Amino acid sequence: MATNITTKFGINTGLQISDTEDPQYGNIKLQSVSYLKQANSIVSDLFTETDSLLAAIPTSSCENDICEASFFYLVEQYNQLNGENRALIASEMGIGWICKDVNDYYLVRDKAYTRVIGEETFTGDSVNFIIFDHQEALKDGPYYVNGTSNSGSTSETSGYFYPLYLSETSAIAVEGATLAHQHTFTEFPGIIFYMPDNHTSHPGDEAAAIASSKNYATAQSYLIITSMIPDDYRLLCSSANSVLCTTREIIPQPINLEQNTVLGRKSDNIQSIDLHELGDLLGSQFIVTAMEDNISPLISSSSHFELTGTNSLIVCKSIQIEPRTSRPTAKLAGSLIFNHNSGYFEGYDGTKWRTLKWGDE
Repeated sequence: MATNITTKFGINTGLQISDTEDPQYGNIKLQSVSYLKQANSIVSDLFTETDSLLAAIPTSSCENDICEASFFYLVEQYNQLNGENRALIASEMGIGWICKDVNDYYLVRDKAYTRVIGEETFTGDSVNFIIFDHQEALKDGPYYVNGTSNSGSTSETSGYFYPLYLSETSAIAVEGATLAHQHTFTEFPGIIFYMPDNHTSHPGDEAAAIASSKNYATAQSYLIITSMIPDDYRLLCSSANSVLCTTREIIPQPINLEQNTVLGRKSDNIQSIDLHELGDLLGSQFIVTAMEDNISPLISSSSHFELTGTNSLIVCKSIQIEPRTSRPTAKLAGSLIFNHNSGYFEGYDGTKWRTLKWGDE
């Protein structure tokens, strides 16, 4: 499970991986934001790829067990009817993360807290994941619609219409076609279908429609995936050793505190800060100011203190060298000691120890 939880907003469509032989079985393969209309989203015109989960949530390799950031997800699957007939088939809310496998991205679900299937709702600390209904998604077609036309010469005509495409380009690309005409249906308000001009199935034979095309009302299996903030604030504490902060007004953000770190704000981000980052934040001036204000003895157990500046200088009223009864084994030219046995200062010249005589001797 990822260490940090992000509450940034993102939206995508997705397809359930339901093949048990697929290494990504159980995960949801992320699809383009542009397929929101095919997922029967009522906000399909409000978002673009800049609003995708990939733009908001850090990702990791699918080979790893941990991602840089997890998030609370909401997965929804709707039928293909519109207006008052539009209905939720299933939904699931939980916590997960995004991984990348070659050029594909997947939602990896760590834990589900709520799932809705039809009119049944299941909640708890951990509920079973939904394996959403999946069929091969035909991005543009061909489809058939068993419905009532509400446009053109076939207006108010009911029956099977096929082959239909969701883009004019795909309809014209059909063999033998040079142009395409539009169809709309009472059952799917707001959705424009395109039929190649070399086909005139208005309406056509049911068996032929089923044999050549997919039923638009059931063939689509795109899911709507959004990041979200759970209603229960306790879920925001799903990660142990975390605190709730705000980086944006009224938007809670869980921050995980790693071992031996402090909570701080760096580059406008509230985050876990380790010793090195703390040093960067405080800067050298902090040490200078602390030393200036300090009047207590500075005592350290370190056996080595070195000034590396080219013109290093120590200025003080006096220097006291602790007497020692034996000379150091690590002999370095320039070393100075006070020999307790002889009562004299001694200096090492690189070859031998020499006694420093007093001026009056």
